[in-house]
Amino acid sequence: MKPRTLLRGLAWLLLGTEVACQALATPPLPTLIPTEVLPTVVHLTAAALGEPPGTLTAAGTPSPTPTADPTAAFTPTATPTVGARQAPRLSPLPPSPTVLSIPWPTLTATPPPIPELGYVPYAPLQFLTPGEGSKVVSPIRVQFAVQARKVGRFQLALIGEDGRLLYRKVMRIPEGNREALLTYVLAVPFEIRAEVEQARLQLVAFDEQGRESFRTSLRLFLLRDGQPELLPGDVLLQPIVIQEPRRGQLIQGGQVFVRGLARPTNGMVEAALVTAEGKVIAYATGVVSTPGEDGYGLFTVTVDYQVTAPTWVRLVVREYDALPEGIRYLSSVKVLISP
Repeated sequence: MKPRTLLRGLAWLLLGTEVACQALATPPLPTLIPTEVLPTVVHLTAAALGEPPGTLTAAGTPSPTPTADPTAAFTPTATPTVGARQAPRLSPLPPSPTVLSIPWPTLTATPPPIPELGYVPYAPLQFLTPGEGSKVVSPIRVQFAVQARKVGRFQLALIGEDGRLLYRKVMRIPEGNREALLTYVLAVPFEIRAEVEQARLQLVAFDEQGRESFRTSLRLFLLRDGQPELLPGDVLLQPIVIQEPRRGQLIQGGQVFVRGLARPTNGMVEAALVTAEGKVIAYATGVVSTPGEDGYGLFTVTVDYQVTAPTWVRLVVREYDALPEGIRYLSSVKVLISP
């Protein structure tokens, strides 16, 4: 081989080796920033980018985790002073409610209701037989009951069509039977001139001063001859009930307001004030309303009076009968009237 050729090949070999070594060489590493200046660089970089700086730890240099010291005393940290507070924003109030005008119903005055039969007491004197409207012959077999605690002395009487007295018997309750309901059966004889005559059979109770305190009665047809026709008795309940005033009530001002129920005879009642001597010092009349299904109507009466001192009187309410003429029903209460 020629020396020139050998040198040329050696030159090419060296040139290839140098090129290969440059291709395999490691790229140069960036210059490391010292740790103590790293936060400053980060802060400047963040400020240049417009972002708030954060606390970063240099890569490759981990910060040691602080260890709590149990013996160290706790020092409270002062709360930073907050700037001027803004006034709280209040929510708008809801709109005021709309007041609605609701019309009240029109009230129409109505008469007070008539109490049922449960409010009507049994009468102190009660006819059991014969009944209202019976046709009877002499002697009449009369059966009646007496509430002894409400009655002291009483009488049974038969009044003829022209007002004459056909029969009367006065009786007194025995002292030992004051709480009993006593039943009596009596034979009542009579004499009439006509074939048929209307009559009134009545029971009357009296108080200690001899004033009438209660009366009930029946209308009968008296037959001189013939076959009697007896109807069942139905006069067991009190025919007149005084609801106001109450027994023993003190009344002042010169007026007594009377209210109650009645089985109407002629549509009228009379209220009177009777003294212990039997003198009527005041009276007034009132109308009985149309009766209900129980047969009772409502009445109201105002009695004006004049007295100079407190006075016990018996307030009597009575209904009159036309034929025979006279009192048919009567009820009463004792009251104290004062100027």
